[in-house]
Amino acid sequence: MKNLLVEIGNTALKAAESEGTTLGKIFRYQGERPLEYMQSIIRKVRPETLTVASAAEISEEEEVFYLFLLCFHYTFSLSFDLYFS
Repeated sequence: MKNLLVEIGNTALKAAESEGTTLGKIFRYQGERPLEYMQSIIRKVRPETLTVASAAEISEEEEVFYLFLLCFHYTFSLSFDLYFS
């Protein structure tokens, strides 16, 4: 099962692919658009499981907004791929 592990820190976003207990490619992003970067990683990796942790201060409104965008994007991409495959 392909997993994507994401950690949103105060200064950078870090992510890693994993297959079971084996880590694969590691990503690091330090910039103004972490959500867009995370979406691009999701499109590349196409994980079966997405785990996100954050040490950064995120307001409740931002958290709900980010989760909605990520879930909508991931569900839409998965549905689109299944429909057109």
